Amino acid sequence: MTISREIVTDSPDATRDLAAGLAAGLSGGDVIALQGNLGSGKTCFAQGLAAALGIRVPITSPTYTIINEYNACPRFFHIDLYRLQNEDEACLAGVAECLAAGGIAVVEWADRASGLFPDTTIACHFRVGEGDERRITITVPASHGFDPGTL
Repeated sequence: MTISREIVTDSPDATRDLAAGLAAGLSGGDVIALQGNLGSGKTCFAQGLAAALGIRVPITSPTYTIINEYNACPRFFHIDLYRLQNEDEACLAGVAECLAAGGIAVVEWADRASGLFPDTTIACHFRVGEGDERRITITVPASHGFDPGTL
């Protein structure tokens, strides 16, 4: 069973604030799977998560490095699978090790390796609306214990 909620944001800052609200319910081992087209707000969301976890360095999309790791408690992994085709390539890039490291992992283009994610993965689907509007559907497995209705 899952719990879903669609939230509409009207600016990049509002998207970051939404992510900060989600960060309050996260702990080590959590995976947040982000899906959506280019420019739909995935990196803004990752920036909001990182800022809420106390990371003060600039967070940019790791499209070419695939994985960026940040010192936080717990560790924060920002993973971007855009350039990868499948789970095998994700494993070769070290994604499985990051997911097993006990940190918080946010994964852009997550549909390319969804079979690697735990059953408690939080899924966020991004759609572009008018102007800066973003429609973000957050789906949380009931087993996770976080209620997206609190956002």
